[in-house]
Amino acid sequence: MYGRTMQRSIWEFVGRRATDERKDDGTKPKFVDLFCGIGGASQGAIEAGYDVTVAVDSCARALDVHKKNHARTQHFCLNLPSHMPLPLPAEGERWHLHGSPPCTAVSLANQVRDEDKRDHACDLVQWFLKFAMDSHCTSWSMEQVAAPVILRACEELKKPGSPYRHRFEYMARDLSEIGVPQRRRRLIAGPPKLIAHFKRLPTKRLGIRDYIAEPRGTHVRGSSLWSCPRRAPTGIKGPQKKWIYKFYGDDDACRPLNVPGPTITATRGMNWATPGTGTKLIEMSIQESAILQTFPATYRFPAIRRRAIRGIGNALPPLVMRKLLSPVSLRPDSPSLRRPPGPIGPIG
Repeated sequence: MYGRTMQRSIWEFVGRRATDERKDDGTKPKFVDLFCGIGGASQGAIEAGYDVTVAVDSCARALDVHKKNHARTQHFCLNLPSHMPLPLPAEGERWHLHGSPPCTAVSLANQVRDEDKRDHACDLVQWFLKFAMDSHCTSWSMEQVAAPVILRACEELKKPGSPYRHRFEYMARDLSEIGVPQRRRRLIAGPPKLIAHFKRLPTKRLGIRDYIAEPRGTHVRGSSLWSCPRRAPTGIKGPQKKWIYKFYGDDDACRPLNVPGPTITATRGMNWATPGTGTKLIEMSIQESAILQTFPATYRFPAIRRRAIRGIGNALPPLVMRKLLSPVSLRPDSPSLRRPPGPIGPIG
């Protein structure tokens, strides 16, 4: 399906020999955002001093939001991998490649999974990792959910005999440890140097009140209407296995404002709560949800709440990309960035 054609493919544009002669001429390093969504990673890159030059996503609505906030970026609405040539930075330029392959099909919160979609999501993760390592970018990163199936996909590339074994590292970490005011465990992959820096980021836990000065409740509660499922003691295995859920009332599963809140998801967003008073839950506004996802107050979102919350919940918090990139040199001093790349084949 993704075989070679006469048209130059995306990996032919990126899959070229990395150069050791990269001079810092005072210009901003460039940033390429694949699976960009509404632009969380791009916003963090801008805050870190990068120039976002290319953004790619298959969702036209998400890409429209990215365009409103990053008008100077060249946008492409297409599925990856693609044979459409992209205007990527030239060999010898300083640039960072980032990707956040779709994670819905493999998320632990998604208990009813389509195996074909799950397998395709894992294939996309492995495709992007190979694509990044075989490119001539000076640095790269990938963000994903820390689901077991994704961890196994990463381990496949680190098995003995794999040409990628020593060329990348990954780490799963709760992003609330580095200042994001919500519990959000994510896997970050990149060159060993970048992941070593990610591991060294100091622990700094902030609460909801540190980001929102005038809360509309004494607690917050996530979007879940039910508890995390546990298996019923029926002995049934496979797709027919039974799950037990507990329904949440308005006073259940609430968290105080001085600690990180629950994860902002792409479904309903977070709620203000005041347990013990009989007060109903109050939906957080789009702006409040965006602030807790560390977007700046000036960022523009769709007026339709469902679309805005979906984009915010799926985004990488800009704070994470800013901290990931800010102190990291783009000089390719790691063997993982000097190895001559080969062509990247189709996924699957």
